[in-house]
Amino acid sequence: MEAPAPLDDLLDRLVLVPRREQEPSRLPAHALVVVEGRLEPVCARAVVALAHELRLVGVEALRALGDPLVDVPEDRLGRGKTYELGVHRRDNAERADTVSHVLPEPVQRVADFLSTARAEARLEEFPAEIPTVRDVAKALGVDPGQIVKTLVFVCDGRPVVVLVPGDRRADEAKVARAVGAASARVATREEVLAATGFPPGAVAPFPLPAVETILLERTLLAEDTVWVGAGSDRHLARLPAPELLRLSSARQMDAVEDHTYHSV
Repeated sequence: MEAPAPLDDLLDRLVLVPRREQEPSRLPAHALVVVEGRLEPVCARAVVALAHELRLVGVEALRALGDPLVDVPEDRLGRGKTYELGVHRRDNAERADTVSHVLPEPVQRVADFLSTARAEARLEEFPAEIPTVRDVAKALGVDPGQIVKTLVFVCDGRPVVVLVPGDRRADEAKVARAVGAASARVATREEVLAATGFPPGAVAPFPLPAVETILLERTLLAEDTVWVGAGSDRHLARLPAPELLRLSSARQMDAVEDHTYHSV
């Protein structure tokens, strides 16, 4: 180890990190990686572990960290959030998955949630609003029962979110009984926005921090893939039905009227 250098010279010097067998007091290399690489601590420790595995003991001084300790491991381990959610644009002639860097705030909220949860999901962006469940199903080439309606009810003054297939109606009496309320009614537009933070008609089943109870019609779990609102009238999220259950933390129940109907 070299003698301590004046502070002004630190940016131009090499800081050596001794191997475990050489140290009496070890320099925590991961701390430098966190500062310079802006990595989360867990990822930073992984970078250091890889460096030790490769028997690399030198790291450059602060603001000069680079190859091979940081750059090469980052190629393999990623920087910070390693999960990036693709947005599939339906008007894309090549039908390629792309990542949109500018999304409406409610949609970005959904994308961030899915990314953090490492969800098995994909956002779909349409060139224009698709007004009805039937239109959405036709555009996607799927059955209307695979389109999930995220409905908001007010039960004794409390917001309750109910997830039902697009070709079924939620049963208000069943919803009320499920939450121990005297009655349930459909929320107004203002109540929907206040409870969920999403505009009516584009409510996503997550994230909903202000909603304590989310109910899911159990027949949705028979579907391999479902589509849910994603924060705008031009965005949907596609995901496996079990993922919907996991991400929404919903309670399964019989939530629909006993007869089917044709959505308009």
